[in-house]
Amino acid sequence: MTALNDPGLDEPRPSDSGLDDPGLDDREPKGPGPDGHAFAGIAFDCDGVLADTDEPWADAERAVVERHGGRMTDALRDATHGLGLAATVELLATVMPGPVDHAALREELLREAAARVARAPAALPGAVETVAELARHWPVAVVSNSPAEVLRPLLASIGVLDLVRTTVAADQVAEPKPAPHPYLEAARRLGLPPARMLAVEDSPTGVAAARAAGCPVTGIAAPGRPHLADADRVLPDLPALRRWLLGPPAPR
Repeated sequence: MTALNDPGLDEPRPSDSGLDDPGLDDREPKGPGPDGHAFAGIAFDCDGVLADTDEPWADAERAVVERHGGRMTDALRDATHGLGLAATVELLATVMPGPVDHAALREELLREAAARVARAPAALPGAVETVAELARHWPVAVVSNSPAEVLRPLLASIGVLDLVRTTVAADQVAEPKPAPHPYLEAARRLGLPPARMLAVEDSPTGVAAARAAGCPVTGIAAPGRPHLADADRVLPDLPALRRWLLGPPAPR
């Protein structure tokens, strides 16, 4: 996939937001948010933060590599974690014998991954509840290295699309993560300086992108996930993020 040149992508539109209430777009965050946090908005990564897509993407990469005579290893899969489609294809091509048409391989991987993700969409524990509750206090974006044709149907299928203000996909910006462009675009759409938009990430690639954009970063590092040394803080899961931002739930 290539970056889109439609100038309409530069402005948030109803089709980008997932929200039907125009009043939400008129809210102007002022001062600290709940519990004294200085954030005025939140931007979530999708894969590995909101949606459990590790296995479908790993299976897609393995299928494509083996179809072209290569061998997929755990080390190679770890290296592709969090990368955009073009960078993933470049890595996969290194284990394929003979010449590789990168454009054709990218389309093949996209088709394979989209089909596998669509067959078994799954929200990570606490994802829908956390986004729903935080969206009542802050404008929320989703910023992903997946292309829009994968990202938006996935968010819709797990029940998150209608909760967020806007989505930014890898093919809607000039460069995907680890470049800062996706987070800069999300901040622009939310009407915020990047320093007031909290990024929530699970990969070193995503953390690097958010930090390059000037965003504070909280990492979600479940067991088996990469170490996120460059995040400002690391939490084990989304319920922990919710508790950190809003405090413990009120007793019933």
